[in-house]
Amino acid sequence: MNKIVLEHYPISKLPEEMRTGLPDAESARVTVEVMPDEVDPLKSFFDLKDEEVDPGENLMKLLKHREDYPERYRHGTSMAEAVQRIRELRDEWDDE
Repeated sequence: MNKIVLEHYPISKLPEEMRTGLPDAESARVTVEVMPDEVDPLKSFFDLKDEEVDPGENLMKLLKHREDYPERYRHGTSMAEAVQRIRELRDEWDDE
């Protein structure tokens, strides 16, 4: 389990440093989530250890992976279509 959510947790039971800045209320939703140890996607993707981190080598491994598994990197959208979709979404938000 990587995440715990407590609904209606009494604010008075929170440590003082967590209560600072909270509005006057009796309860809150408290979420505790474990942070992953590995945050570098290239390292986790290729199962690399810290001593093995070489950006040039990692790039070569990624390019080789793309070559070996092209279906994983194939997109059904052209760059122009993707840009157009993003612009439409952005404009939709701007209208509000």
